[in-house]
Amino acid sequence: MNIREAQAPINGAVDSGQLVLVTLDRLRLPKESNILIGSGNLALRGLITRPVGDADLLTDYETVQEIANMPGGFIDEYYDESDGAESITAHLHSPDLPLPVSATVSLGRPHYPLDFYELQYTGLIEGVWGIQCLTLDEVIISKAALGRPKDIEDLDVVSQSLAKIAATLELA
Repeated sequence: MNIREAQAPINGAVDSGQLVLVTLDRLRLPKESNILIGSGNLALRGLITRPVGDADLLTDYETVQEIANMPGGFIDEYYDESDGAESITAHLHSPDLPLPVSATVSLGRPHYPLDFYELQYTGLIEGVWGIQCLTLDEVIISKAALGRPKDIEDLDVVSQSLAKIAATLELA
């Protein structure tokens, strides 16, 4: 029994994970230019059961612009004077995609900074179902650092899911 087989009957997150896969496939972007983060990453792994609101990507500047130029895409610029954090994010809401997409080069400052270009050299990226993803450990750390209610809820569910998967794998 592999880990995906162990996960599927336990928590039923396949639908959200499938939505993420279909969304990323329909974008038709080079896989190496995107890193899936956040709840979409957890859904793709089958670790959360709640519906995900969007597919959050860390990406390069060219892909941010490309997504913004797609029908239904737009740019959102952010600057926080208190800590100097700034970001440019492309958002895409398209009837052709099962989920909205948010793509940015960097985010999370000051809580847990993530940057597409820096992550390329850290070993904190792994493949999941053919998609570049932030490692599970790093997703957990980032969600704990952000501390939003939905992140804390996700962490509780992930903890329970991992315990059930471990128990299932021990029985196999």
